[in-house]
Amino acid sequence: MRIAVRYQSRSGNTRKVAEAIARKSGVVAKPLDPTETLNGVDLLFVGGGVYAGSLHKTLNQALASLTPEQASGVAFFCTALTPVAQTEDKLRKAVKDSSIAISEKVFQCPGKFLCFKRGKPEDNDLSQAEAFAKRTIEARRKALDEIKWRE
Repeated sequence: MRIAVRYQSRSGNTRKVAEAIARKSGVVAKPLDPTETLNGVDLLFVGGGVYAGSLHKTLNQALASLTPEQASGVAFFCTALTPVAQTEDKLRKAVKDSSIAISEKVFQCPGKFLCFKRGKPEDNDLSQAEAFAKRTIEARRKALDEIKWRE
């Protein structure tokens, strides 16, 4: 199974989470690059920070232009002070191609912002990100096996 981890991060909070997910996935986390074209990824972990309740435009653009040929499955992660339900909805709506499988779960943890949530993400948050990666990989692998079995 081909896995990729891409992120957008202004302060470094989301980069830390991306690196934890990548460690567990056995890949290298890379910043979102609008010029990069993924090809044949079975599971793309993609995330970013949520700023004033909105996704960064780089993340929005990357998700909107994503095709099933680039990534057949997507799992989201983010750092934010906003409730996860608001963030989940924005992430899901950003993916325009309905044939891309989207993970049911989104990983979100607080990131430090000004004087709020200092020390975040902390080691426990990063351990939870690794556990999220493990569960998501297992679920995607199972889904792909079921598709192959039906063929």
